[in-house]
Amino acid sequence: MQLQLEFADSEVSRVHLGPDGLTVRFSAAQVYQCRDSTPITETAGYSRDVELWLSGADISMPGGHCFGRVSVGRLELNGGWLKRIPLPFQGQGPVRLEFAFANGSEFSVSGSAIECRFNGEPNFAESLFCF
Repeated sequence: MQLQLEFADSEVSRVHLGPDGLTVRFSAAQVYQCRDSTPITETAGYSRDVELWLSGADISMPGGHCFGRVSVGRLELNGGWLKRIPLPFQGQGPVRLEFAFANGSEFSVSGSAIECRFNGEPNFAESLFCF
């Protein structure tokens, strides 16, 4: 089974710009467990301790606090926009990541490569949300 990270509704605990690039740490990542490629076989849930890393980061942070729930998030990779990525994930080429947070903060970052992985053992917990 494949896991897919959806940026929207994920919870960011930290955004850190270091000498090796930008790290985004998710305290609770919105994740879908997929049995095959059809949406009807998806199970919504979350994963803890997921990290996203961009090398060669050039970041624009207009102010505010870049943590909390992501209202809108998307990744541009080699000219195509994605709202979900497989977990784990690696991509090369021009990348651009854009997040708008529920607290009103926004940021966008460009880089040369992206990697998203678990910081520790892979984990998935099914959502108990009632519709």
